[in-house]
Amino acid sequence: MTRARGLLAAAALAVLTAAVFGGLPGCAKKLRPIGNMPPETYVFVQGPVDTVSHRVHLYWYGTDPDGDVVAYVFRWVYPPSAGRDSSWHTIVCAGAARCTDSLFTMFTGDSELVMPRFEVYAVDNQGASDPTPAVETFLLSNTAPLVQFTNPLGLADSTYASVTVSWETIDPDGGGPGLHYRIRLDGQPVRDSTSAQTFTVPSDRFLQGGTYTSGARTLSIQAVDDGGRSGPWSSMTWYVRAPAAVLDAGNRGPLLVVDEVPSNGANNALLDAFYKGVADLVQPAGSYSVLRPQFNPRIFRSPTDVAQTLRQFKAVLWYRGGEITISPWLSTYQDAIGAWLDEGGKLYLDGLYLVQGLHTPGALREDFVPRHLGSTRLMYCYTTFAGSVQDSAAGWSFHPGSRFRSSTYGESFSALTAPFRMNDSTGAVRSFAVTDTGYVALWAMAGQLDPPNTGFEAPVGVTVPQGMDGRIVMVSLPLRFLSPVPAGNMLRRVLYGFGINIPPP
Repeated sequence: MTRARGLLAAAALAVLTAAVFGGLPGCAKKLRPIGNMPPETYVFVQGPVDTVSHRVHLYWYGTDPDGDVVAYVFRWVYPPSAGRDSSWHTIVCAGAARCTDSLFTMFTGDSELVMPRFEVYAVDNQGASDPTPAVETFLLSNTAPLVQFTNPLGLADSTYASVTVSWETIDPDGGGPGLHYRIRLDGQPVRDSTSAQTFTVPSDRFLQGGTYTSGARTLSIQAVDDGGRSGPWSSMTWYVRAPAAVLDAGNRGPLLVVDEVPSNGANNALLDAFYKGVADLVQPAGSYSVLRPQFNPRIFRSPTDVAQTLRQFKAVLWYRGGEITISPWLSTYQDAIGAWLDEGGKLYLDGLYLVQGLHTPGALREDFVPRHLGSTRLMYCYTTFAGSVQDSAAGWSFHPGSRFRSSTYGESFSALTAPFRMNDSTGAVRSFAVTDTGYVALWAMAGQLDPPNTGFEAPVGVTVPQGMDGRIVMVSLPLRFLSPVPAGNMLRRVLYGFGINIPPP
C-alpha cells in the first residue's frame, strides 16, 4: 500500500511538471494569465465639503493593484441651464509638476451659488481607465464685486470731451487675476473695458449725433470677477462742455483760452481785458472757450486728458500774466503738450518763469528748448540778486521803457512796467539761442535787458514750426506789459497765422 501511494504521488508531480513546462504529450490547452486590473480613483478637498468659494483647490489620487497610474482625466459638469463646456481634460503625470491637485476658478456668472459636479478617473500604464470615476458635487459661492470711485466728479465740475477716473474694488472673496471692468457712458452699450483701476474715456465716446454738445453726462463702471460675476454699476454725473457752439468738420472749436491769472492776481482785470479783446475778434462771435484753472482745478487728471482736450481746438492761447509761481499744468503735462504740438497743435504762450534753466526755476524742462523752441539752449547772463553778484544764469529781466521789436509780426514796443521776480531768484525772462533767426518772434533790443545785453539783440520770444504743420509761439514775458496797441496787433497776427477765423490788424 505504501509503495502504491508513492507511485501515485510521482505520477501527479510528473503531470504538474508537464503542465508547467510544456504540457502532456498531445495536450494543447495552456493556463490563462491574470488580466490587467483597472485603477481606482479618489477625490477630496481639504476641509468639509460644504459651500466653498468659486476658487476651489481639489486633490485626487489613484491606486493600481498591478501597475502605475500615469494620467488623470477630469471634467466639470454644470447644470444644462449654465451652458458651460463639460469636455474631458487630461493631465499626464510624467514630467508634470502637479498631476494630483489643481486650483480651479469656476464660472458662476451672475449667480451667487452654483452646484457643478467634478468627475475624475485615473489611467494606468497599460491604458486601462477607472470605469467608475470619482465624483464630488460642490456648492460654489461667488460674491459680487463692488466699485467705488476714488475721485468722482459732480454736477459742479466740468470737463471737455475727456475724463480720467479711478476707483477701488471691494470683493470679499477676491476678484482674482481675471478681474476686469466694463465702462459705459449715459447707459449706452459697453464699448470699453480694462483690467486697470484707472481709465481715460476716449473723446469720441462723447459724440452725440456726430458732434459734441454741452450737457450733463453719466459715466458708469461695473466690475466683473474671474468667475464671471458682475457687480452693480457705479455712476457719476458731471457737466461736459462742447469746444464751441459752432465746430469745424473735425468737431474742433476755433480757440481755447487758458487763463492762469487768478482772480485776485496782479493786474488781472487789465490782462483779461487785453486777451479777451483779441479773442472776441474770432468768428463766429463768441465761438472761443475759456478755461480757468483757478475755478476748474480737477479738469485734468492725466496727460491723456490734456492731449484729448487740446485736440478739440484748432489753436490755444495760454497766458500767465505777471504770475511768479511755477505753472503746475505746464510743469506736469509738458510732455503731453509737446506730443500735441508734434501732431499739429498750435499754441501761443506767454508769461514769466516759463522755462527752467541754469540757476533759475521754470515750468518747462530745459530739454523742451531743443525739442520744440528752435534753440540749442537758453542764453546766459551774469546777474545779481540778494545783494551779491552771482554766477551766470538763464534768468533775465528788463526795466520800464525797455524797447522790444518783432520783425516777424511787424511791431515795435516799449515796456510799460518791469516784470515781477521771485524772492531770492534770478529774473523771470528767458532768452533763446536760436538756430535760425527766422524763429525769433520778439527781440529785446541791445542794452534793454537787465543785466544789459550789450552789443546784441536777445531773442525773448520764438515762433517755431512743429510737426504736421503745428506751431508754438512762446513769449517769455507778459505781452500786455508792453505797449497795448502793438501788442494786440502782434497777438492778432499770431492767431491769424494759426488759421483760425480772425481778421488781421
